[in-house]
Amino acid sequence: MLDLKFIRENSKAVQENCRNRGVEADVGLVVELADRRSALIQELNDLKQEQNRT
Repeated sequence: MLDLKFIRENSKAVQENCRNRGVEADVGLVVELADRRSALIQELNDLKQEQNRT
């Protein structure tokens, strides 16, 4: 399994490697979904923090 940081920094190489191996992979989508996940986790943590203050 590849580290997300590596995928992000080497997305073209990862995409090409997948293609060479005959694997369908949308590397851009993987990065986009990881970014959305991080944003949602941050939003959840902010809401929990606000809830704890009240």
